[in-house]
Amino acid sequence: MNLRLELSEQAEEDLFETWSWIAADSVIVANKWLFKTYKTCGLLCKFPGMGKHLPEYGQRVQGFIKDEYYIFYEVHEKMVLILHVVRGDRNLEKLFQA
Repeated sequence: MNLRLELSEQAEEDLFETWSWIAADSVIVANKWLFKTYKTCGLLCKFPGMGKHLPEYGQRVQGFIKDEYYIFYEVHEKMVLILHVVRGDRNLEKLFQA
C-alpha cells in the first residue's frame, strides 16, 4: 500500500516549531531531524499499520513513536493525514481537545 501524505495545518506548525527550537542550536541538526521525520511519515504511507490505534484521541487516530517524538495520524482511503508531531513529554490529551 502506498498512500499520499498530507499534513494538517497543526502538524505543519508542530514541525516548524520543533525545527526552530532545534535550529536555535544547530540548523544542520534541525534539518536532519526534519528529514528523518518526513522519511518516517513516508514510511507510514507505505505501512499505515505501523502505528498503534489510539481511540482515546479519536476514532481514527493512530500514533507512532520515532525517537522521543510522537507522530499522530489518520489513515484515509487514499492518504495518511499527519495530525501532530510532538515530543512525548507534551500534554498529549490537550492536543486533541476540541
